Amino acid sequence: MKNLVIFILPFLFACTDSRWEKTPADKFLAAKKIDTTQYSTLEELFLKGEIRKITTSDSDYVDNHTHFSLPLVYDRKYDYNKKYVFIEKKYIPDDEKIIIIKYDEDAIALDSIVVDQNTTIINSYIIEKDTYNSWLIDSDKRFKKIENINYFSESDTSKIKAIVKSLKRNNESYYSTSEYTDEAMIDTCNYIISFKNNKLIKYNYLKKFRPEYELKLGKDNTSRFSSSFSLMSSIKSEDLFQVDNFFAKYHYSFIPGNKWDFKLYPNGGGVPQCDNFMGTVFFSFLTTPPLKIKINQESICENRNLNELAEYHNVYTEDFLNFYLIEKGIRNPVYYVVKK
Repeated sequence: MKNLVIFILPFLFACTDSRWEKTPADKFLAAKKIDTTQYSTLEELFLKGEIRKITTSDSDYVDNHTHFSLPLVYDRKYDYNKKYVFIEKKYIPDDEKIIIIKYDEDAIALDSIVVDQNTTIINSYIIEKDTYNSWLIDSDKRFKKIENINYFSESDTSKIKAIVKSLKRNNESYYSTSEYTDEAMIDTCNYIISFKNNKLIKYNYLKKFRPEYELKLGKDNTSRFSSSFSLMSSIKSEDLFQVDNFFAKYHYSFIPGNKWDFKLYPNGGGVPQCDNFMGTVFFSFLTTPPLKIKINQESICENRNLNELAEYHNVYTEDFLNFYLIEKGIRNPVYYVVKK
């Protein structure tokens, strides 16, 4: 719930100083009354066994996503049996490694692979130094040797250019880099990798800084993941969340002139200072039957529409999946799995 966290934090900070008057509210903001005992937090629903949870890390301080931050979807449109979701997470037994888990359309784990955190993924091949495997594509976990060819003299520049022309002419997939990037984990900074018939060939070369030796490869035929992969789609949460009510525990009123006036800037935009309520928001997640969810320690401007709270959630799914993922957290998110 990234937007939600960004929106709330300035209020929590601002409401602690003497510019604010805090008074008990103890009231519903909407006219209708609801039975709050029907509502649970996402964590409580998980503990009851009503929803599932996928935790990507046991730490709030380390960014563990070294390859992709959101779930990946593998959808070969003409092969129904190959539609999967991949989620990457920290491998708890060894903090130098990560695990990638493959899920089916019902969010059931089918397979997984543990790799070093310094591997890179290019064109959907998992590459570690001079070896690679194609598990993401065909479930083969064997690491195979990459054929390396070195071009480290100035006279080799024309040979590299000829290789690129040949790859483009034959419409062969390749990946290239001519800068120092994180892909340098695979030993050389400047290289071209070709992918033909599931065989990787790596052409290493030196980057020349003299203009006559500068190699401009372009990026017209390169990719980090194959076209069969895409990030899972984020969908409009206001179409899935219905705000049932907001119980305001406290009301915070700004005291003009008590100190200097100021404005908040949540989400990068200027928003005028407003009086606000702090309390619990109650949602219905529109499954069948609806899932009753509550979120504590919520803040809302007094002049805001309650229904706007439904926009603050990050929810992911695809048409062929039988579940939603509700994301909670920023650096190392937790995904709550809700059946459609």
